[in-house]
Amino acid sequence: MATPINIGPGINIGPGVNIGQFTPAQFTVTSSDISNPQLYFYGYSSYSSNGFTSSGATQIYNGIRYDITNGLYTTIAAVQTTAGLNASNAWAWSASFATGGTVLVRLGLVSGSPNYMIIAPIDQTDTGWQTGNINGPTVAGTFTFPATFTLYNPATALNGNDSWC
Repeated sequence: MATPINIGPGINIGPGVNIGQFTPAQFTVTSSDISNPQLYFYGYSSYSSNGFTSSGATQIYNGIRYDITNGLYTTIAAVQTTAGLNASNAWAWSASFATGGTVLVRLGLVSGSPNYMIIAPIDQTDTGWQTGNINGPTVAGTFTFPATFTLYNPATALNGNDSWC
């Protein structure tokens, strides 16, 4: 896992070394970027292209799968590459949703036909996720798009991008 070293404001040494203004690894997802939501196991009472509701009664290895546009896939893949992330992992991201606030999520990007992403909101009261454990609980709430995702620092891999129930 590549973890950047922050020396001070505007200086970041690590994958994609930056000197000067630091631009965080981030992307935005709108409801027009996603379709065909599918429940991966249980723990969500509703899910659509507009967003999802988590009951908080499952683990972060369960999530919502969304088919995504080629444009969004290209954007996320470029962000991951620039940040030096291994594309075969899911990662912790800070997600600022239109409603539901800002929460940490586990997000995996998977290429295929169609390309898709899977997302699960992390309950941070269980700190196991910080060491890559995906058995911890999801956080309850309703989360609607658009949402801006910013890579959690330090970059934290949360098992495989396609390791979901």
